[in-house]
Amino acid sequence: MAAGRLALSNYIACSLLMAFLFQGWGLGWYGSLTRTQLLWPMLGAWVAMLLWSGPWLSCYRFGPLEWLWRCLTYGRRFSFRRD
Repeated sequence: MAAGRLALSNYIACSLLMAFLFQGWGLGWYGSLTRTQLLWPMLGAWVAMLLWSGPWLSCYRFGPLEWLWRCLTYGRRFSFRRD
């Protein structure tokens, strides 16, 4: 599954999105939504991850953070775009 191949990028993107939604420097929704209302941001983030991962991998070999991690691990630069 494409979302699994972009696990690190999806994890960090989702964390940043939720921090923006719930922290005071963002929208500040912390404590203002009911449990049922919390399903909407969660489902939105989940659907976004599933929808963007496939098209991203059709153009690129890795996610942006997976590519960076691989380059740092192996000590060389890998091709990012698909041929």
